[in-house]
Amino acid sequence: MFNEIVGPVVARVWAHSEGRDVLIQSIYRASLASVFVLTTSSLVLAQTLPGTKRDLDFDAMMKTVNLEDPSYRLEYKKPTPDGSSVGMFIGIGDKPTDRSFVPTNPSSIPEAEVVAYRLSRFLGISRNYYPVDYYKLGPKATAKFKAMIVATPAVDKDSVHNRNLVLTELKADPNSIFGIYRLKSKSKMFTASALGREGKFDETTGLSQEIKASGRMPDTSKIALVGIKGGQAGFPDTPTEQRVELARQLSTIFVMDMLLGQWDRFWNNLEATGDKDGRLKLFARDNGGATLDDWEGHDDYNRWV
Repeated sequence: MFNEIVGPVVARVWAHSEGRDVLIQSIYRASLASVFVLTTSSLVLAQTLPGTKRDLDFDAMMKTVNLEDPSYRLEYKKPTPDGSSVGMFIGIGDKPTDRSFVPTNPSSIPEAEVVAYRLSRFLGISRNYYPVDYYKLGPKATAKFKAMIVATPAVDKDSVHNRNLVLTELKADPNSIFGIYRLKSKSKMFTASALGREGKFDETTGLSQEIKASGRMPDTSKIALVGIKGGQAGFPDTPTEQRVELARQLSTIFVMDMLLGQWDRFWNNLEATGDKDGRLKLFARDNGGATLDDWEGHDDYNRWV
């Protein structure tokens, strides 16, 4: 299955990018490593995974996380039109919330989230992914979380379903619940709706032709994306990036999506922001809804590339 689906896609998507042979070989190796990732403890993997300074700092931080400590401030993550999963936003002391906890539910599968991030580190592309790891709440944090859920009614069918599943799990074990611990970006993020929406990639955008194997070679001219701004005060208001670099980032995310069965990228799960130098960067958000048994999703992606 992997050879039939992912190999050809990688070859096509990266046909215009330097180092494509290295990436193809890396993905084949990573497909085997993913089995190891799923069956090995977080602590052991944190000692062996490659990564950027941000990634390594995240590994070190995860060894100290303790949501039983009252210095951690827990706030309920209410379902929104952009997502139906339930969870908590987390802050330390009086600092703004900059991380979250999300339990297992149909909208957020911990293994899918963590494997996506770990594979991105194996492949050297973690800059486009948020750091995330497994985490299990202790009794105090679990009790607070349950009280938040009970006190906050859900409003739509999906969020009601997710809420009820989590409450059922908490009834079975009122002292703990398993999920993910994820860092948020320090910069404000913007949905990259200029590239797609309602589940579909916008095939009329210029980048559509530039990531196709049969399309034109992307050049080094710079472009902006409508709706994407600088992520912090003082950053350039209209970030730009070379076409070839944006095509490379988008191709990378597409390959990872096809590898992991992440078909809802364009349901508000592709974000972007501008950095202090005015450069635009894409981020793959919310990678917990993966499913490999969706050939319609595969066919869509196959057409896009």
